[in-house]
Parts: sequence; structure tokens; C-alpha cells
Amino acid sequence: MSIMPHAPCSLPHALCSMLRAPCSVLPALRSLPLALCSVLHASCSLPFAPCSLQGKEEAVSLKIMVVDERKELLREPYVVRLGGWTLEKYLEEAPEHLFSEFVRGEVVMYSPATAEHQRLVNFLTRLIGGYCEAKGYGEVLTGPAAIQLSTDVVREPDLFVLPPEEVPKAKGTPLSVRPALVIEVMNPSTRTIDLLEKAEDYALAGIPEYWAVDPEHKELIIHRLEGGRYRAERVKEGKARSISLPGFWLDVEWLFMAPLPPVTECLKEILSGKHEM
Repeated sequence: MSIMPHAPCSLPHALCSMLRAPCSVLPALRSLPLALCSVLHASCSLPFAPCSLQGKEEAVSLKIMVVDERKELLREPYVVRLGGWTLEKYLEEAPEHLFSEFVRGEVVMYSPATAEHQRLVNFLTRLIGGYCEAKGYGEVLTGPAAIQLSTDVVREPDLFVLPPEEVPKAKGTPLSVRPALVIEVMNPSTRTIDLLEKAEDYALAGIPEYWAVDPEHKELIIHRLEGGRYRAERVKEGKARSISLPGFWLDVEWLFMAPLPPVTECLKEILSGKHEM
């Protein structure tokens, strides 16, 4: 991977700092040409290795551009990992133009979301938010709101539901709260992270329920906490019911319709009480 300073920087020590910075690009479940390694377009130094100007330390926000072998912006999903960070550096200097998380000394950054991803997240946010408002239950928040799951893990879920007792705690960043339900919408480049890494982190944080939506395979993977570990259930059809959001359910087929169904009609059916168990 080549790391290029942003012109007109020409500080040799800044280049040395960059070359020491471990980072990796994980494309969508397949190998890409080595030329993909021209991925970073940074200012004079990375945040965790600040350059020194006239004896003064100056922290510079990280700027990242992921390109292909023609130096054109990469259009395929990707994940970038940068090592050597602390939580304090992440909170001060992580790039604001990308979704980024702090995981055990690494900053993990994701490719921009597709329109399809955003439509599905918006559908779920409006549906669950409308349900919570109608029932007077808690609050729904979305990424890039960050949750501190432990001393060395900060995640930015696509959306999450706070129970009533956690809502007053949701202040500043990162949030020190325990959601009742977390939802991630997967894409090919995040499948392993969503189903393994994030599932483990959410379980360790004591989050009782985690839903991972898989548009590629048209299924919903529901994780429920049992004895400190998640038990996963894959649902491809029928109704998925939440154990942590009282009375809430949805028809799994709604999630994969094109176009997505009207939120108002779905919410009306949920609130009608006709399908309560």
C-alpha cells in the first residue's frame, strides 16, 4: 500500500510516520489487483503520528481517498483498517467524511453507503421510530451516532433502539448507553464484520437483541442473548418478532421488496393488533 502526502507537504519525517502506519484494505470477499493499494490521500501526517513544526506538535485530521489502479475513486465496497490509534485520538481526529469505528487500537472505515442501503435503513428507522412514538417507548437513533461498548470498542450501528431508561443518558459522543435492539444492514464487504466481530461486541456489551439484515441473500439474522452469548436465527419469510421491543414485529418480505412498501401501511398493520401473539 502506498501512502501519499497531500501536496504541498514535503516533510521527510511525516513520510516516515506514514510508512510506519499499518493499514489494510479488505475488498468485498475477493482479491483485487495490487494496484488497489494506492488508497490513502493524507495530509502531512497521520493523526497518531503528528508532525512537528518548529518544535510544536500539530495534529492533522486524516483525509482518505480509496482509488483503483487508474487512480479513480473505487466504486466497489471496501473496508479500511488503520492501526496504532488510541480512543482519544479517534475521538479527536478520525475522519468525519466516512463512517468510522474504533476497535481495539484500530480505526475501521467503510465505503460510502449505497442508495439501496440508505433506503432500507431509512425504511427501518421510520417504521421502528413510528412504532416507538405510537407506543411511547424509548427512542430510535441512527449512525453515525457512536456507542462505546467497552473501553476499547466504539461502534456506529446503522440504527438502534434505546429503552426509556437509557434515553436520558444519550448525550455527547460516544454514547454510554445500552440499546435494547441494534440493527445493521449488511453488504458484501461487511458480512464477516457484521456477523462475527460486531455480534461478539454487541453480546459482550449485554445488548439483548441484534438484527443483521442481509439484502444479498434476502434473509434476516436475529441474534438473541442467552447466557452471555447470542443464539442466531435465520428468517427468510413470515413475521420476525422482537423480544426487546415489546409488541414489535415486521414481515421479513417487506425488507426485500422493490420498491419498499409504504411505511405508513406497514406501521398501520403492526399497530392494528391483528397479529399479536
